[in-house]
Amino acid sequence: MAGADTKVIPGHGLGVVGREEIQEFLPMILDVQDKVYAMINDGKKLDEVMAARPTAAYDAKWGQEAGWTANDFVPIVYYELGGSGRLDDQ
Repeated sequence: MAGADTKVIPGHGLGVVGREEIQEFLPMILDVQDKVYAMINDGKKLDEVMAARPTAAYDAKWGQEAGWTANDFVPIVYYELGGSGRLDDQ
């Protein structure tokens, strides 16, 4: 839908970006989602998922914006994918 000159205003994580940035961002989101989902399926609680650092490969590039680091992003992914509970809730 976005053309070469289209600007996108994401809801979270980025400032105004173009198509190229979105094309880089999407694979990162899907990779983190896959990692978190696999850990949920393995019965991991949020604390364990956070300790596994599923965003580590991307933190230098994508995780530096205040208010949108792995500590902000991973719990959202975790709960949206159906994860529940924290390790210390057991």
